[in-house]
Amino acid sequence: MRIWMFNHYAVTPDLPGGTRHFDFAKELVKRGHEVTIFASSFHYSLLKETETYSVRKFKFKTYDGVNFVWIKSFPYRRNDWRRVFNMLSYSYLSWKVAKGLHKKKPDVVLGSTVHPFAALTASVVAKRYKVPFVFEIRDLWPQTLIDMGVWRKNSLTSLLFRKVEEKTVKACQAIVVLSPMTKNYIKENYKGKKAYYIPNGVDLRRFDIDMRVYGNPTIDFLSQRKREGKFLVAFTGALVKSNNLEQLVEIANRLREIPDIQLVLIGRGQERKSLVSQIKKGDLKNIKILDPVRKAEVPHLLKIVDALLLVQGKVFWGSMNKLFDYLSAGKPVVASVYADHNNPIERINAGITVPPGDLEALSQAIFKLYNMSEREREEMGMRGKEYVRRYHSIPVLVDKFEGMLCDLVRQGRL
Repeated sequence: MRIWMFNHYAVTPDLPGGTRHFDFAKELVKRGHEVTIFASSFHYSLLKETETYSVRKFKFKTYDGVNFVWIKSFPYRRNDWRRVFNMLSYSYLSWKVAKGLHKKKPDVVLGSTVHPFAALTASVVAKRYKVPFVFEIRDLWPQTLIDMGVWRKNSLTSLLFRKVEEKTVKACQAIVVLSPMTKNYIKENYKGKKAYYIPNGVDLRRFDIDMRVYGNPTIDFLSQRKREGKFLVAFTGALVKSNNLEQLVEIANRLREIPDIQLVLIGRGQERKSLVSQIKKGDLKNIKILDPVRKAEVPHLLKIVDALLLVQGKVFWGSMNKLFDYLSAGKPVVASVYADHNNPIERINAGITVPPGDLEALSQAIFKLYNMSEREREEMGMRGKEYVRRYHSIPVLVDKFEGMLCDLVRQGRL
């Protein structure tokens, strides 16, 4: 098959961020398929352009057999009108490029949220080439933003995005969801639409190799603190409001009398400046914010630390990519999330789960792991890694994904 994927935020392992579509594509290429990913080269957490352009605003590259079409989209620094322009510019330019590739037209097209315009563009491209369109829902707009209190349910913005969702669902031949809750949402709101549950996963080969990284300031800092005997507790990911990271500053304040415990937040995002200010104001020495590393370096980073933090705000619908990275590293996880249906930590005994918003319980969970023996923590971590190997490794997930695509293509062109 020739498969086209539209994901504004897709990245390769030499950049920070989730590599779901690259990992799926690489596995599909191994199985004889041809995959092209249309992505923006303006990085959403680095907030900078990662490619250079001359006259054209797009570029073709191949990474480990996976074709990328990098789109030069409108730059932004915060969540304002410029970010909306970034979304729209990606969607328009990716459509413009795709319609010019008629000599290598696809057999099937996938469009993935977070924002819905990428999926809407994919639906238009699929219709042009008269091939099946797969709508992948990694996050629900507007429902997620309504849940978080960012948008009102009956606001003009919410109603507009609900219409976009309805139009995209109507256009698709199949829906991929990343959480059981989203599958129920589709069942309740869109009768007759088939939803396939294919969650996030991990390329375990990155974790199984004994990789070493030198000269990276973030990893050098962690290695130094480890040599000093610190108990390292890390959060990795975007420093944004939806991750509710202000609570970790308060946790650091509660644990400040235990100097051996060092909290680290590894990432960038719009909330970084505010978090740095809070840490400085509280004169907290036991919490540090570090720059993100390339996806390929994440396994080495996670192996250095002793425990990992999974915290989020009122986010219910997606599949937490970092959770499976955490478990793959063989380290215990402290989880404080609203999406219990996406959190297997307590069920598989791979860490400690506490109620979201309960800062005392979160502090005590970190302290409990700190007081455990190294062997107890290792056993927790190994249970998590085995869980990923059985249910969330890339080959296991691509078996389902490939089967779905083959069925759609076999049904013939539209």
